[in-house]
Amino acid sequence: MNKSKTILVTIALIALLLVPTVLAASERVYTDSASFGSSGYAVDEAVTINAKIKWADLTDNRTISVQMWNATDAVETLESYTVPYNVSSVLTPDGSVTKTYTPSTALTEDVGTYTYYIKLFSSSLQVDSDPITLVVADSQLTMSITWQDQNNDRTVEPNELVTFTGYINWAFVETTEAHSLYVNYGDGEQLLSSISVQPDRAARLSLIATDSTQPEQRQRSSL
Repeated sequence: MNKSKTILVTIALIALLLVPTVLAASERVYTDSASFGSSGYAVDEAVTINAKIKWADLTDNRTISVQMWNATDAVETLESYTVPYNVSSVLTPDGSVTKTYTPSTALTEDVGTYTYYIKLFSSSLQVDSDPITLVVADSQLTMSITWQDQNNDRTVEPNELVTFTGYINWAFVETTEAHSLYVNYGDGEQLLSSISVQPDRAARLSLIATDSTQPEQRQRSSL
């Protein structure tokens, strides 16, 4: 082999060493499941993404780029993860790992339903894609009122005691909100209770008020 051929062979070998390894045809790395951490988020609320990554028939450690995309473009890279085929001489050609990611990109600025994709890449080649749906909702606060007369016959007699029960429900509240509940029995509004609506959860609050005024004076409570 002459000198020029030796140089060409050497360059070719170096080039092969610099090319990152990709998954062989029999190897698989994929997302077994992926979803946002909650079924819905308030405006400007931070989100999390849960993903279960599985692999099968690996023959070496593989580095996978976990990325979040919209329909056309990459939103951000969530992680560069090395799939552990060989750990301290213990070989795991098949396995799985559960991951939780907190994207730095603001995803909840506007109300609506959005579709994103969790994509896995091996050496810039896409090996899997899984759609996830994000729901961003306005804060919701509702109230319902029930009543019960003292003898449970659903007919209110003069001077009979009546119990009113109010149910306050809320969801997608981002910050603590203070509200006041008033009742009006016909002689003006009266403060019944102050309500603290807490964020990060859907909840129900029950309030009970009793009254023994004449039935024709009673009106439905208002918030």
